[in-house]
Amino acid sequence: KGIKAPEAWTQLATAERRQEAPEAARDALREALALLEDDDLEARWELLRGVDEALAELRDDKSRRALLEDELEPLLAQLGKEDERARVLARIGELREDQGDIEGALQALEVASRLLPEDLELLARRADVHELVGDWASARQVLDQALAAASEDDDKARLSLRLGQVATQQHQERVAIGCYERALRWGLPAEQEELAWRRIVELHLRRGDPVAAAQAAELAAASSVGAESRAEQLFRAAQLWLKSAAREEDARRCLRDAVERWPRHRRALDSLESLAKQDEGKDELLAVLRLKVEAAADQPGVQKALLVRLAENLVEAERSDDARSAIAHALGLDDGYLPALLFAARSARTREVPEEMLAHYQRIAEVLLGSVKPFQFM
Repeated sequence: KGIKAPEAWTQLATAERRQEAPEAARDALREALALLEDDDLEARWELLRGVDEALAELRDDKSRRALLEDELEPLLAQLGKEDERARVLARIGELREDQGDIEGALQALEVASRLLPEDLELLARRADVHELVGDWASARQVLDQALAAASEDDDKARLSLRLGQVATQQHQERVAIGCYERALRWGLPAEQEELAWRRIVELHLRRGDPVAAAQAAELAAASSVGAESRAEQLFRAAQLWLKSAAREEDARRCLRDAVERWPRHRRALDSLESLAKQDEGKDELLAVLRLKVEAAADQPGVQKALLVRLAENLVEAERSDDARSAIAHALGLDDGYLPALLFAARSARTREVPEEMLAHYQRIAEVLLGSVKPFQFM
């Protein structure tokens, strides 16, 4: 109680806040307020704001309401500068919102915006409150005002993104798409850019335009950073071309591009294989199976099974020598792999090479006998 300087009490309050002692911080700020000169309105505002923050931590809504009515609102009448009054009004708006007085919050924020009509933060807060109660038309009007006042590209992008979200809530898909596209042109952080493209694709589908949705997905892929991310976007575009637009060639083009950028994209390879199986010839299917074999280099169990499938299709394509090479590769990974051994034995029989055939069947017998547990008498 011997401390006579408001600054000392303020420092003490800061220390108490750091120690997570909001009640002690509140009391210290009250001591600072009692010592403050009456005409130091700026300092009074800062201290009252600190008191409010401490009360919020204490969840003391009754005291916060009293602070609003008895101290913050009277302080507003004493402030002369428009920016100071706007700051207090914004704080009053936040307090009223916290207390569930949405109408009062909007009134305070609207007056603050009239004082500072180009303050983007104030306009964004007004839009927040309108959105909170589902007043999308008012939120959009305020965001349009903010966009008109914005001068920096990042602000324009952020506001356009929000306008797209609001237009989506209003079921105005075409308008929302335009907002998202403008946000992308102005430049968004990577995470928000991905969100914007995803929303554009969804909105095109909602409008019943799968072709535009697939085209948007391809544009999203072109803007993706990193080979793996771009391949994933191309895969999504291919699914849209295939399932929604029924344009198989466009789907194949995207899938091939995805695999070229990320050779281990298994789902893209699986989709390419499914499409290749529909072809009359075997060339495309064989090429895809070879890619899948390469992609499974770190999974010997998967790779050996793929090699047998590749060999079977090579035989159907009348390329027996290549088929035997694939089987030799599979047996190099696992000399006891039964599907490969059976293939090799049949191949030797077809080619009438009895010694080779016998060797393979002997190995098959060894594998089968080795997997059978000996009978034990009770």
